[in-house]
Amino acid sequence: MPHLTDTLVRKTPAPPHGQVIIKDDEIRGFGVRVTAGGARSFVLGYSVNARERRFTLGAFPVLTAAMAREKAEKLRQQILDGIDPMAERQAEREAPTADALCQRYDEEHLPRKRPRSVQQDRSRMRRHIRPALGSRKVKDITFADADRLFRKVTREHGPIEANRLHALGSTMFNLAIKWGWRADNPFKFIAKNHEEPRTAHAEGEQLHRLFAALAEHPQRQAANGIKLMLLTGSRKHEVLTARRSDVDLERGVWTRPSRHMKAGRTQVLPLSAAARLVFAEQLAASTSEWLFPRPQGGEGHMTSLARAWAAICKAAGIAGLRMHDLRHTHASILVNSGASLALVGSLLGHTKSTTTQRYSHFYDDVQRDAVERVAALLEGGSAGEVVPLAKRGR
Repeated sequence: MPHLTDTLVRKTPAPPHGQVIIKDDEIRGFGVRVTAGGARSFVLGYSVNARERRFTLGAFPVLTAAMAREKAEKLRQQILDGIDPMAERQAEREAPTADALCQRYDEEHLPRKRPRSVQQDRSRMRRHIRPALGSRKVKDITFADADRLFRKVTREHGPIEANRLHALGSTMFNLAIKWGWRADNPFKFIAKNHEEPRTAHAEGEQLHRLFAALAEHPQRQAANGIKLMLLTGSRKHEVLTARRSDVDLERGVWTRPSRHMKAGRTQVLPLSAAARLVFAEQLAASTSEWLFPRPQGGEGHMTSLARAWAAICKAAGIAGLRMHDLRHTHASILVNSGASLALVGSLLGHTKSTTTQRYSHFYDDVQRDAVERVAALLEGGSAGEVVPLAKRGR
């Protein structure tokens, strides 16, 4: 066996067919493979669990004999330490990519979510995650990679969209940890963008004009959907996905299934007389299982109220009010009527009290009226009269 050098490797003749391996005289298993086509590459042969392996170190002349020898020596030491370089290389090749993570997330996790959330998650994976990280190995994605993507989305699509991407990425990589694809979450330490809770709402004369426009709108189904958002404080998709079987007019309740609720749990909502009238109109309008069936006899339910909402706002002379602000309007009326935050949260289907806290500022007038009543009662007493305080809580 010769001592492998660049000159020897270069001058070794190609075999007439197949390949030939010239072994080195110094490092066990180290050699050069020469094919009938003249290609030359360095290899290292070794045995693991009585199984013969041959690891390709690299092609000549990109890899010189000296470089290959050094690499072979390091691999030999790893083999002695119980490491199989072929198995590691195979594992690296088979390591799942971010594209694979998106695919598994879609197949195993999304079926548990509401249809609207499924649509939004798929859109964010398609627009943000796959283009930036799709070909990368899940285990190799770093905090810097995730942070760079987060900042890019913040710049190009706004802070709110970036925060939604943050939530999606965090969930996906938590699942990757659960599935044994990596040990940590690269989104964990990214500071989310500040979000100012939006509590815009209609009031006073605006509400009168809005109801008048709803009553006059020619598309009754769309107008009724918007009216129910205001009368029940429901989200658009909760109204549009309502089924005939969900509404019991005799009991005056609307059972909203967990699959359509953001909180993920079923809610039985009491209906006002006005809301029951709207539901009754929809029940009588068709025989579809959906209370808001797709127009023109299509299958499924309505998915959009945008065009009707724009026309109604224009007719009412209202600008800058979103459909979701009807939910805030419902909440503000509840608060101003004296309903507690706990009651407001239960009617809106909130699972966290912190979510309902955004409406606490609506209590200003209610609280002012309350303290004025206390002052009036106190001042109504005779001069020098001592008003006793209850012992409880002193």
